[in-house]
Order: sequence, then C-alpha cells, then structure tokens
Amino acid sequence: RQMCIRDRGEADRAAGRTQAALAHFERVPAGNARATAEIDAAAARVTLGDWAGAAAALEDFRRRYPQHPLAAEVPARLAAAYLELK
Repeated sequence: RQMCIRDRGEADRAAGRTQAALAHFERVPAGNARATAEIDAAAARVTLGDWAGAAAALEDFRRRYPQHPLAAEVPARLAAAYLELK
C-alpha cells in the first residue's frame, strides 16, 4: 500500500500535477517509503515555490532521519530554500 500511494505521487509529478503529487507524498504512512516520500514532498514544495514549507519539511526530515542516505542532500537543499526566503 505504501508504494502504491507513492507511485501515484510519482505519476502525478511526471504529469505536471505537482499539487496532487504533494498530496500523495504527504499521506504515505510510516514505514520504509515514508522517508523518501518526505523528500519528494519537499521537492514538490520547491516546485510550487513554497520555500518556507520546503524548508520546514527538510528540517523535519533531518531531525527524523539523520542516518538516512538522502540526509546528505538536505543541507544543500535547505541552503537553497533559505536563500529563496530572503
């Protein structure tokens, strides 16, 4: 079920339906796919120009998943979000 929801988000993102993709990524339940879905949600927020939301999502990801392989990407993404907020 988790991948099914995330797959729908990926399909919406690929079709240019970023807001719909974000909604799917944000409803992926806890489990293996949740961390990746949170990064996908942050990326969708960037696409939508929601820099504050992206920064909050990335900060949350960094706090919840400090050892996740995608955590290495977070500092650069956060820096970009904060630069856009200025």
